[in-house]
Amino acid sequence: MIEHFALAHLDFKVIHLTFDTIDYLGSLNVYAKHVAYKDKEELNVVGGIRSFVFARGLVVFAQTNP
Repeated sequence: MIEHFALAHLDFKVIHLTFDTIDYLGSLNVYAKHVAYKDKEELNVVGGIRSFVFARGLVVFAQTNP
């Protein structure tokens, strides 16, 4: 018996933000299950690597005018 595994049915969505600057090197992982595409979005930080190891908190994405 072969079971089919479909990624489309998973409810775990993560955004990986990668940084490579003088002060920060690594990636920050943000939980993005309920993104509403508003002008301001607050998402939970669920971890990271290098400079962001064991990171927790919030990340804020905001629409700005150029």
